[in-house]
Amino acid sequence: QMSSEAAKVVVPESVLLKRKREELWAAEKKTKAVEEKKKSSENIKVIYARAKQYAEEYDAQVRSMLPLHPSPP
Repeated sequence: QMSSEAAKVVVPESVLLKRKREELWAAEKKTKAVEEKKKSSENIKVIYARAKQYAEEYDAQVRSMLPLHPSPP
């Protein structure tokens, strides 16, 4: 019977509330981390798409300027 009494340790209510609050905070933190990772990956895709577009526009501008300069004889 002593072992069953030792297993029934009384945990203060404040400790239980603290554990529950910390679990909630950990869940919120995990959710935010997942959302931030998703947002970050979307931003990276946008950044690369813009960079590609700018590079294409620059190349087109350079190509359009080339015929304006006659080659030396």
